[in-house]
Amino acid sequence: MKKLGLFSFYGAALLCMALFVNSCSKDDISVNINWTEEYPQTDTNSGSDSSTDKDSNSSGSGSGTGTGTGTGDGSSTTKEKISMFFKANVRGVFAVSSTSVKPISAGRYIMIDAYSAGNRIASQTYTSTASGSLTSTSGDTLSVPTGTYDFYAVGINASDATVPTFSASGICSSLSNQTDYIWWDDIAYTPTYPSSTITMNMQHCCTQVVVYVTPGTGITISDVTGMNITPSNTSGCTWSLLTGIITPATAITSTTATMGVAASGTEYVGQIIMLPLKMTGNMTLSFSATLSGETAARNYTASLPVYENNMEAAHSYKYTVTLYENEVVISSVNIIDWISVTANSTPIIPTQSTRK
Repeated sequence: MKKLGLFSFYGAALLCMALFVNSCSKDDISVNINWTEEYPQTDTNSGSDSSTDKDSNSSGSGSGTGTGTGTGDGSSTTKEKISMFFKANVRGVFAVSSTSVKPISAGRYIMIDAYSAGNRIASQTYTSTASGSLTSTSGDTLSVPTGTYDFYAVGINASDATVPTFSASGICSSLSNQTDYIWWDDIAYTPTYPSSTITMNMQHCCTQVVVYVTPGTGITISDVTGMNITPSNTSGCTWSLLTGIITPATAITSTTATMGVAASGTEYVGQIIMLPLKMTGNMTLSFSATLSGETAARNYTASLPVYENNMEAAHSYKYTVTLYENEVVISSVNIIDWISVTANSTPIIPTQSTRK
């Protein structure tokens, strides 16, 4: 009886210990289940959508045109698109007064390119309004992802003139005189979301020759017509989209080009735009003038020296020619602000500001 009792006691004790251990194991499993519920883990096999709900809540809805409109937790990598808007001015090389920078005239076509790390990201052609604002010809707005860009613009400052064609390397090799090529750039510009507006101060890429025919002592000029000049030889000259530089001509042509002429008080003003010219020598000027009291026009010829052997882009070179009955005298040559012209190349005579 005592042995049985002792055995029963130990047996009962072992049974209790087994039950206690088994009870502890159940508690541990319960704790693990509770931990999983409080801190969800991604389980590709379970089919649970708890992780998808979390991503959806953190991505945000956004209002931009881009697809990556995250709330700033770093989960989005797609860049926003920024809409670009432009206004254009045309400036003289010497901005000595507020009149040196004016809104571009209406009906001018401008091509604008955006580059990043040497690659063209976007390109759009615009036409100008009277206020200098630019409107896309296709109706599409030039847009770029967030970042920093180099912007370039080219055009011709004439009504409805076609934008020149550039090669893949950004070179235009088909150039002509009597054409006001204009250019602008803005390097390392960072637009801001959702839109940015840039005002472009475009510059002239050619040179301008302006001839003032002024009467000598005792002379009154009734009219000046048929003014011509031997301009730059355009053969081999190119225009760079990235620098705006037109390689200067090294010679003049053997044939003459017509200059626009307009009366200005007692003087007559002739004007022509031509490619930059770098040479030693003279251009030939010719015109007909009718003197007061005479019915027949007199024909005149003069040699205009190339200014300092280098007529630069964006510079306007003013030659003053004093007229007498039987001769003309080159009175002076200096540099002035650019003179605007009408659609038929007739000079629009402004109040001139000479170079300081």
